[in-house]
Amino acid sequence: MARSDSNQLEMQKEAFRLDELVRDIGEQYSEIASYQQKTMSVEAQIPIEWVGDRERIHQLIVILVVGSSP
Repeated sequence: MARSDSNQLEMQKEAFRLDELVRDIGEQYSEIASYQQKTMSVEAQIPIEWVGDRERIHQLIVILVVGSSP
């Protein structure tokens, strides 16, 4: 993301595989979960092509994952 001259956040659109992003986040956080004696699994069976701000989507998924643990 970048800020424009008008101080607005600009979306950095790019094509990426959403299923791969979710899998990568799942792998990263499943290791953390195991240290806390919790389990986490990701089932992304089909390729999902997405166009959007990859970093912003990554941040949102991480917020959901972290916020879902009791």
